[in-house]
Amino acid sequence: MTDNYNINNTLYTTHISPQFYSDLFLTAFIRWIICLPGIINNLALICVTFREKSLRGPCNLLLALGALFDFFYLSGFTIPFLLALTTINFIPLQTCFYIQAIPLISLFASVNTVLFVGIDRLLNVILSLKYHSLNKPIYFTIVSCGILVYPIYTFSLSINGVWTHPNWLVICTTTPSDLYTFYTNVTQLKTNGIYINSASFICYMFVWYFVWRAKKQTENIIGVANNQNHRIFKSVLYIMFFVVGTWLSNTIYFTFISFMFTDTFSTQYIAPSINFLTCVIASSSNVFILFSCSSDYRRAFKRLAFDLPLLGKLIKGMYGGTTSNTVKPTVQSVKPIIHPKQNLMRNPILERSKRQFSFVKVAPQDALSRKKRQFKLRKTAPNQEDVISRKKRQFILRANSKREAIHGDQADSFHVLDKAFN
Repeated sequence: MTDNYNINNTLYTTHISPQFYSDLFLTAFIRWIICLPGIINNLALICVTFREKSLRGPCNLLLALGALFDFFYLSGFTIPFLLALTTINFIPLQTCFYIQAIPLISLFASVNTVLFVGIDRLLNVILSLKYHSLNKPIYFTIVSCGILVYPIYTFSLSINGVWTHPNWLVICTTTPSDLYTFYTNVTQLKTNGIYINSASFICYMFVWYFVWRAKKQTENIIGVANNQNHRIFKSVLYIMFFVVGTWLSNTIYFTFISFMFTDTFSTQYIAPSINFLTCVIASSSNVFILFSCSSDYRRAFKRLAFDLPLLGKLIKGMYGGTTSNTVKPTVQSVKPIIHPKQNLMRNPILERSKRQFSFVKVAPQDALSRKKRQFKLRKTAPNQEDVISRKKRQFILRANSKREAIHGDQADSFHVLDKAFN
């Protein structure tokens, strides 16, 4: 097959020499740097899903599957960066087809995953009992196959153009602009993208509505807001705005606005950059939303961070103490004094017996009658009037002794804490 080089390839004709081009390098480098946090975050989400047994439900596995697709998609931007760094700059279209096959399939699969996660959450809200009685392995397998059907079909549409022009030189980005250069029905792909993202947005609108209604019913019955419903409500709202909203805005821009850029600079830099930023925001937002709205994911991410060698040492150093051996002796030495349960039980009895002994000691040596001794004790009771009854006096004595014991133990506790931390 012969290559049709008469087709206008402006980017190649302006960078035809195999040398270092700063505009190609900076564009590829900036995109790779922007993708790097998303690559790390999605990899962390995959790790915590398989580390934590509590995060292995159907929805959790779908989120991990979506993170896997986003990881492959964002990793594909490493290819043009390496090409620009090594001054290769361009590679044949057929070679790019093999290299970017998995990242491009992952791009379409990531959009589908957002839709299926929304359907999964809608089923969980509407049919909660039936949802929890499903066979999870079979359910997850069926949903995974449903996610991959359309991306594989869409990717296969580019095969004819690749086989027709195998040596067409491209910078090999993880976008449909290179592999679908010779596909004649690109408008249909854009329309399908609008349908899928609109369905996702409508699905999350229903989830948002049912969660909002359950939140209001809980407030009306109990009288206070349920924090769990509030977190679910907030997470759904964030997903609608960041993930579904950015995918939908990307397809709208790609369908109705991108064709307005006609000059060389806009078609080479501005239009692809807008498309790139919306895709990256959509592919990197799930991790931040889960960390801010889910306590389970937040604890899992923190445990993962502490287990990493360098990051764990850095975090421990920021909070003081690098090893657990330096903390345990301090806790063990302070703990019995901070919680003086046994002292609170013994001290009132000892103090009361000491007071009674001192009261008897002030009696005259010759034997006093019982009434006179009681009268003497009433007279010597601290800070009380003479008319107080015997039971009230004993109650006050016990209360005073307990108060003195507590104050004494607190003073000892503060003294030990002061020695431990200074």
